[in-house]
Amino acid sequence: MAQIHLHESETYRERLPAVCMACGQPASDHIRKNFSWCPPWVGILILAGALPYIIVASIMTKRMLVEVPVCDRHRGYFWKRNLLMWLPLLFIGLAGIGLGIALDAVGNKDLVGFACVASALAFLVWLIIALIIQAMMIKPTEITERTISLKCVHDDFAGAMRDMQDDYERGRRRRRYDDDDDYDDRPRRPRPRADDDEAPRRRDDRTDIRPERDFE
Repeated sequence: MAQIHLHESETYRERLPAVCMACGQPASDHIRKNFSWCPPWVGILILAGALPYIIVASIMTKRMLVEVPVCDRHRGYFWKRNLLMWLPLLFIGLAGIGLGIALDAVGNKDLVGFACVASALAFLVWLIIALIIQAMMIKPTEITERTISLKCVHDDFAGAMRDMQDDYERGRRRRRYDDDDDYDDRPRRPRPRADDDEAPRRRDDRTDIRPERDFE
């Protein structure tokens, strides 16, 4: 698996190669995926309480929409993996609550404690599985105002994307060069200076009219 860096202008299907981002096969469709990312240090604020964490996380979270190219097999790539992560957690929570209520109604305190321990172990197993799925899933490693970095993309897609970026950059430079050729860049010849420009101007005595003095 590879990592790619995309500019905001490269998140549209016209600027992405027709290669499945998940498996590298020819793409047949695009998924409009709104990726979100939050700086890792925000997670430390959970130690200060849920409210500070939620406030800071909502402020620092950045999002960017990407039209992800996928093949027929991976059209449900994101929602299936999200379902695989969150559905077991919902089942564990409901099962633990239901089992605890049932055992409490029976009056067996020992079994209630056992149910709590079993629910905690099941939650730990779910957490490990969810982290593994997250680590193997296409997700952003950083989102800025203009760029997004994605990890766990297929090597074939990453190679095709880099080739497409290089071709676009060469085309942009070629267009810039062609535009420059439309203008005459030859320096203009300086205007020849007149002979009298170099010599200081001499005062014309004929125009030097002085007032006549009156003699008495």
